[in-house]
Amino acid sequence: QSGFTLMEILVAFGIMSIALGALMSVFNQGLSASQMSQFYAEASVIAQSKLAEVGRSITLEESEDDGNIGRYHWQVVISPYEWPDEDESTANLAGNNLKPLHILVRVDWKLGIRQKLLVVESVQIKDS
Repeated sequence: QSGFTLMEILVAFGIMSIALGALMSVFNQGLSASQMSQFYAEASVIAQSKLAEVGRSITLEESEDDGNIGRYHWQVVISPYEWPDEDESTANLAGNNLKPLHILVRVDWKLGIRQKLLVVESVQIKDS
């Protein structure tokens, strides 16, 4: 008789299920990485927009502000900029009544049980 025996069919199904399991794992990792990339891109847009608001709708002075946009929590902290060392350029700023401010924008969100965080920093000069 021609054809496959029951044992041959069972072995073939076993090999196929192992191969499909590995393939599904690869697709799942790719999907997870794509989703993570999307979350970071959205958080980046929020952080950049909050940074752009500083000096416009967020006053350029020492302060803290925060809020939520969808799944994301943002925080803007404006504080005096700490110079790494004193030199001629820092003296020129002080002499011209210019005050450098450190701007920190944090955007965090929860992904499953993990907390994710994106931080953007900048320095802006305020005319005192």
